[in-house]
Amino acid sequence: MMEPRRDERLGLPPGALQREVLEFLWSAGECSVWDVVDRLGTKLGLDLHYNTVSSTLNNLCSMGLAHRVRASGARAYLYSARLSREQLEKAATTEAVRTVFEGSRNSRLALSYLVDIIKKADSRLLDDVEGVIKLKRRALRAKRKR
Repeated sequence: MMEPRRDERLGLPPGALQREVLEFLWSAGECSVWDVVDRLGTKLGLDLHYNTVSSTLNNLCSMGLAHRVRASGARAYLYSARLSREQLEKAATTEAVRTVFEGSRNSRLALSYLVDIIKKADSRLLDDVEGVIKLKRRALRAKRKR
């Protein structure tokens, strides 16, 4: 039988601890494992363990989402987010959409599904999509004229 994931042992959905740690890094800037254990544990109302947080931070570093440097004169590391929220959101969204279109046999149908999802999420976004398309078309025309 497989051992439950770290998130599940804490009563969190999969990936939630990594997201919470990233959120903490974005708000706190450079911090130690103990900073995360103390402040994030209090925020979440959880008894976070040093090894759990250290593993999570090291996994974030391995994924390229966090960076660590040795604290001067200490054995401990200081961690910080490598990407901003916006950079991470752009990368995740781009990858998700790319995966949909690359895996689709019919790009127009995939686009139709995407528009349906946007409409369900917030129908006002359809106007935004239309505006972005117009801007991109203008920029493309201007580039062609050069």
